[in-house]
Amino acid sequence: MPDTTSTSPPPSHLAYDSEPLDQSIKETLQSIVLAFVLAFLFRSFVVEAFIIPTGSMAPTLLGRHLSVTDPTTGYGFSVNPTSEGASTLSEFDRLGAPMSAHVLELPKGSFISPGDRILVLKYLYAFQEPQRWDVVVFKNPTNPNENYIKRLVGLPGESIWIVDGNIYVRRPDQPSWQVARKLDRRHGERIQRAVWQPIYYSQFVSLPWASQETPATADQMQSPPFVVPWIISQGQWKLDEFHQLDASHGYHLLSPQGQLHFDFDTGVSPLAGLYSYNQTTRGPQLDQPVEDIRLAATIVPHQTGLSFDLQTTSRLDNADSRQDRLIARFQADGSVLLLAVDPQQDATRVLAGPIQVGPFMPEVPHRVELWYVDQQASIWIDGQPVVRWSFSLPIDDIVRRPPPPSRPQVAIHIRGCPTSLYEVTLDRDLFYTSESSDHNVRPQGTLVKDEDLRLGEPIELQADQFFCLGDNSPLSQDGRFWSDPNAWVQQRYFDQDATPNGIVPRRLLMGRAFFVYWPAPLALSPNQLPVLPNFADMRWIY
Repeated sequence: MPDTTSTSPPPSHLAYDSEPLDQSIKETLQSIVLAFVLAFLFRSFVVEAFIIPTGSMAPTLLGRHLSVTDPTTGYGFSVNPTSEGASTLSEFDRLGAPMSAHVLELPKGSFISPGDRILVLKYLYAFQEPQRWDVVVFKNPTNPNENYIKRLVGLPGESIWIVDGNIYVRRPDQPSWQVARKLDRRHGERIQRAVWQPIYYSQFVSLPWASQETPATADQMQSPPFVVPWIISQGQWKLDEFHQLDASHGYHLLSPQGQLHFDFDTGVSPLAGLYSYNQTTRGPQLDQPVEDIRLAATIVPHQTGLSFDLQTTSRLDNADSRQDRLIARFQADGSVLLLAVDPQQDATRVLAGPIQVGPFMPEVPHRVELWYVDQQASIWIDGQPVVRWSFSLPIDDIVRRPPPPSRPQVAIHIRGCPTSLYEVTLDRDLFYTSESSDHNVRPQGTLVKDEDLRLGEPIELQADQFFCLGDNSPLSQDGRFWSDPNAWVQQRYFDQDATPNGIVPRRLLMGRAFFVYWPAPLALSPNQLPVLPNFADMRWIY
């Protein structure tokens, strides 16, 4: 019989570890030290995490803030806290809801959320040049112990001038001034989409307070009744029980022709203004001129033969204050063109097109957009640009003409068949202010237009110098307002005879912010401590 016993050693994967215990501990400690060294090197030379402390880049990036939700619309928004350094709000406050006219109560003791946590690609600029509109982290020239995060708008050798909310640039190789367009650089579309700021979104429909589970407060009861800011000016539209435009599920034109126009007095909350983030501190310039806008809608024709216009008004390439109507026209034959109409002369000129894109078919939705931003108009269909027109006015005309009007005239005109509109959105572009809450301080690099007076000079950048601004222009401590640089910075990076207020030297640039890896957490319910991870708001930074 074969012998069933065996003296062969067990398989190697079952063999006992005969390595001495002290040797094992030594290797473990070496691995831990190596991991820390690698992490330290990675943090020091590749990527570093930062937390956003303030709202100077809001709403692109959030510092310490209060998260608020309007219970009548479900629209969530953020506001800056009035309590410096505290974890809760120190006193009761009232807010205006951005998508309705309701007044919201912000009770004392409301929890303040921390700022976004971001990743910064360090030493990127050792290998490539910084680009305009990068979001950069740098040492504050007036206090190098502080890290600042802003948007880079001025490059070495350029002259920078802020006029009518836009950035104008004169490059060393170009004698004329040009507007700085976000769409002109790589990722330009993503940058522009990231900085659009909401005026009104139709999908947030206000419900009456009586329909809420909790009783309305006295302030809520005193709020004016909600009125859809899109006003019927022509045609038969579906109405609600109050004989207003029915907004419960889109806007529905029942007749072959109709028109809506936007009422800014209804669409923008008096309390929230155009900077709802700043309203708790009653910051300056809550309300600003609006000229650069995006008008968008998802449009669904119910028959063939649809044609329609998206309209706004602007000074366009006029050297005076005359406003032309800018029209994105979608024709029944499937062609698209961009028009400008002079209302005084009743004259129409074709700016671009026609471009053939094909007719809109019944019951097939398409997302259409009209952009007017940075002296450029464009038409978009389903996220793709199909028509674009740009212009450039001489700087003397830009300086001479009056400031932009407070509000454009925005409208949607439909012809040909009954049609439904969904997710009708109106946004505005960044507007860099030329004024300060302190009337004794005139921001650097800006032009102030006061009736016939023109005050202010450009910022002149030398080699290895940059100019940076915050997206939250009214409440951003940026290059417009910095005083003399720190003596240490002045001695090392500037000509001793120069007065380089507002300038960031290259050596103070730390890197480019590229990702929000840990957005401010969410609360289980209003007025509770925010603890839930907010994975949905993780995003690339543009």
